[in-house]
Amino acid sequence: KSEAITVNLTEGETTLTKTFQTEKRDFPITQLILSETQKDQGETPESAVENIIQNDGTLIYEVLGAPHKKIHIQGPFIFPLNGKPLNVGGFGNIRKSGETEIRHLGVDLDGKRGDPVFSTHAGEVRMAQNLSNFGNTIIIDHGASIFSLYLHLNEMFVNTGDTVVQEKKIGTIGNTGAYSLDPHLHFSTKIGTASVDPLLFLEISKKLAK
Repeated sequence: KSEAITVNLTEGETTLTKTFQTEKRDFPITQLILSETQKDQGETPESAVENIIQNDGTLIYEVLGAPHKKIHIQGPFIFPLNGKPLNVGGFGNIRKSGETEIRHLGVDLDGKRGDPVFSTHAGEVRMAQNLSNFGNTIIIDHGASIFSLYLHLNEMFVNTGDTVVQEKKIGTIGNTGAYSLDPHLHFSTKIGTASVDPLLFLEISKKLAK
């Protein structure tokens, strides 16, 4: 729905307050498809969604809710892959099977297994872990409650606690985790625990940096 949202950003004794007007956006509904791994495990759409939320989702939101240590942001965020691959899974899409549904809180970017994945900005790696549904997953804390997430990676070249610079090669595109059908990069951006459209976020960050 459309509404006004006020954001307060505090650094030391200084607080910046800004109010944004949101606009209603309709998201497409697509079919919720189980992977062969999920089928082999005897998952149904209902149990698969519950598994994702209770397991991988819980671990990720624990990271997003942890205290922040440092603001690393200087300048715009960059695209995490070479070129501009096809967006094969849009942000906010509702994946549905019968009465069961799950929202896609990132974008799926097409690519080949082994293609390099780069950090969208400098920050601290808060997670570099193999999750049961999302596979090899990296979460980078950029400060100011801004995070970037990289899922289904084939390889990970960083560890939890590492500090990375912008455009560092942090991993490669893969097809890991039960909730993945083909090699691709699931890329997400979050402000706190709220998901934002990563492609729109990158576009706005470039405009603000000018």
